[in-house]
Amino acid sequence: MKRLIKKRCRPFLLVVCCFALPLLAACATQPATTGTTAFQIGIKLLHAPQGTADVVWDANLQQLSVSLQVSGLAPGRHPTHLHLGTCKAPGALLYPLPDLQANDFGQATMKPVIIKNVAHLPQEFLINVHNGPTMAETQQQNIAIACGMISRKDARAPLKAHVILQGTTAANESASGTAQVAWDVTTGILSAAVKVHGLQLGSRHAVHIHAGRCEQQGKMLYPLPVLVADKHGDASSSATFHVTSLPAEHVYLNVHYGEQITDAQGKIIIPAFNPILCGNFF
Repeated sequence: MKRLIKKRCRPFLLVVCCFALPLLAACATQPATTGTTAFQIGIKLLHAPQGTADVVWDANLQQLSVSLQVSGLAPGRHPTHLHLGTCKAPGALLYPLPDLQANDFGQATMKPVIIKNVAHLPQEFLINVHNGPTMAETQQQNIAIACGMISRKDARAPLKAHVILQGTTAANESASGTAQVAWDVTTGILSAAVKVHGLQLGSRHAVHIHAGRCEQQGKMLYPLPVLVADKHGDASSSATFHVTSLPAEHVYLNVHYGEQITDAQGKIIIPAFNPILCGNFF
């Protein structure tokens, strides 16, 4: 991550340039491009990260191939594994995989990894991605943040599966939510209201409007008040901003795992940064 700090104001790391969350709003007053069309939209916030896995087993060669395409990650390392069981009831480790390495835009690719001498596979197993950058329990690094399940009727048959990654049983990793966003070009007022369900009691989560898309994260434009989950796991946040322009192409809103996503030096705290929900404006 030191490499990221040295590069001044890269698209994803405006937070690093600003060094602290209280300064983020000031840093975000000059969007890269301008949009001039008013809008009023409702957004469904979807689980993040999102992605797919391709799992192929050649019974004759006894080789297992695994590849991944994932977006919406915190930049940095994310341990990845194959486990026995299901996403709702994960079991013992089946095979370790190389760590995913997410770039500044939250994207990571794992080219096909070949595991040899796989004589058989269980009928049900899963692939999951962890928060990272290590599997330590501190700062919830070890929690699974995305999971895809492989299930088949005949355990002896060759396997070719394309799996969509979804939420997990870890706290805050199966949350859902909506956002209502409007921009009045006459007054220059941008308003946003967010409602989230399925959070851990008392958990606190940063909420931001960004340039870019959930699939290709960009710089933070405007921070909303922190979401605080009540006894039912529900939370809401709303804010208005005076805006002279918005990026013309893409804007999105995301909810992070933690409240404080950078340290005192402006370095991203990977476990806290983890986006748990995301929705594109347009």
